[in-house]
Amino acid sequence: MTLNAQQVTKHIEGNVPTGILENVPLHDKNWFGTGGPAQYYTEPTTPDAFKEALLFAKQQQLDIFVL
Repeated sequence: MTLNAQQVTKHIEGNVPTGILENVPLHDKNWFGTGGPAQYYTEPTTPDAFKEALLFAKQQQLDIFVL
């Protein structure tokens, strides 16, 4: 995953854990090419990254949707 300048700034400020991106378009993440932006999006590659994402979602009271 590549971060844009706004996402890097937010990570530096400590608002969002590393590896969790904001406002990511979903149209290229599914086979039918539809979808608006996800408020938060991650592709964890380790069990610890997955746990961190779940903890962040719980702390922010976010629903989880697996693509």
